[in-house]
Amino acid sequence: AMPPGAMTGFNASQFGQLPPDAMAGFKSTQVGQMPPAAFAGFSPNQMAAMPASAMAGFKPTQVGQMPPAAMAGFSPEQLGQMPPTAFAGFKPDQIGAMPPAAFAAFDPNKMKQMPPTAMAGFSPEQIGQMPASAMAGFNQNQMKQLPPAAMAGFSSEQLGAMPPGAMTGFKADQFAQLPPDAMAGFKSTQVGQMPPTAFAGFSPDQMAAMPASAMAGFKPTQVGQMPPEAFGAFKSDQVGQMPPTAFAGFKSDQIGAMPPAAFTGFNQSQMKQMPASAMAGFSPEQIGQMPPTAMAGFNQNQMKQMSPEAMAGFKPDQIGAMPPGAMAGFNANQ
Repeated sequence: AMPPGAMTGFNASQFGQLPPDAMAGFKSTQVGQMPPAAFAGFSPNQMAAMPASAMAGFKPTQVGQMPPAAMAGFSPEQLGQMPPTAFAGFKPDQIGAMPPAAFAAFDPNKMKQMPPTAMAGFSPEQIGQMPASAMAGFNQNQMKQLPPAAMAGFSSEQLGAMPPGAMTGFKADQFAQLPPDAMAGFKSTQVGQMPPTAFAGFSPDQMAAMPASAMAGFKPTQVGQMPPEAFGAFKSDQVGQMPPTAFAGFKSDQIGAMPPAAFTGFNQSQMKQMPASAMAGFSPEQIGQMPPTAMAGFNQNQMKQMSPEAMAGFKPDQIGAMPPGAMAGFNANQ
């Protein structure tokens, strides 16, 4: 067996001529001594024949020199033995060439070392193979670089395992590609960290799948960015979990798109925060579904903005629950 020190003399052209069978003899101590430039000679067949135990010798500077084609030979066992520090050497074209099955070996420590620029190489198939626990290593800069198409690979378990801070890297085009099934993993602490602009990517199917408990993280600036059509999937239990402060972000076209049944989730504190301008979106069917207790949150400015048509939805017990001051907003047309 060659002494580790002898490996420092290797160059790329020599390495490229090594038969794949010879790779089985490599040890981690030998790999660690090889000059980074020599790794440019790696082939897929050589990579496939490298013992998993030898991978422990890899360094980020060596990884960075490997041709993308060689990455096609990676196995989960090999990737699992690579030290987390070596992951700092990966580039997007190298990541893109790796077989999805290899990603099953990712863990949080490896993920933490991945350069944000390398994230551009991820595919949905690769994301789909990663263990949920690995997602705990994600950070916001990595999230910013993830291609929107890759988001289609996320599961609810993976999404739920991501740290809230990573959510600050979300963008609207990425959010739009999340499968509705993945939405079940969202937590309120994660939602609260997402930039408002990301909410422009919300779809009705995603909204329908959002856990009611996650709604507690919504902020008015986030609500204000959501497309009206997404509101068509709101449910009463989701509305009921939204913090009153979030209601300050509602717009009339968003209100108008909500199904009447969702209004049974309204409460007095939420109603107090509703902008007067949003009241123009109310329909009689929506008014008719609101609990009388919610009416206690009405004020005269809100009442002034309600359409005459919406007034047809009021019931005696709702009117009876409204504060006297709200009545000052009534006009002859209403």
